[in-house]
Amino acid sequence: QQLDGRRAVWETRRGDAVEELRRLHAALRNFSGDGFAQVVISAHDGLHKRDRDACRAKLREVQAELLVSEKAERDRMAHIYEKAGLDEEALKAFYARLDEAENSEERRRMLAEEVARLEAYFASVADILSQLEELQGLVVQGAGYEAARASEKGRFAGNSAHFLEEEKF
Repeated sequence: QQLDGRRAVWETRRGDAVEELRRLHAALRNFSGDGFAQVVISAHDGLHKRDRDACRAKLREVQAELLVSEKAERDRMAHIYEKAGLDEEALKAFYARLDEAENSEERRRMLAEEVARLEAYFASVADILSQLEELQGLVVQGAGYEAARASEKGRFAGNSAHFLEEEKF
């Protein structure tokens, strides 16, 4: 009875290892191409943990190379999100969907479509954003003026010409 229980646990673990190895091999083929993937898979085709770890490490290397190749697009998207005041969680959600892409071609297509969508949005709100930046500049300038004027003695006494200057802000 104990032996049957242990065997059931072993079979479950073995099944999990087989499934993990299948997923790793599929991901390697999808993201690195058949040539490189076949070399890695032939060297690490066993169910042993070290083989799965080696496949996982190679997959991480391939994915890191993809991230480096996507740097310009990712930087542009981050810039648009920041300047347009978009929700950073939406960008993180997009990256999560991007990481679930089946292969590198689909990943490139998804990234290109999202960058194009964001560029179109950014172009459509460019006038509004420039006006907003101008208003923010005036607020900063007004705050500086107010701080300088507040420290003067007799601010509210005498000549009222300074009220006209304050009126700008």
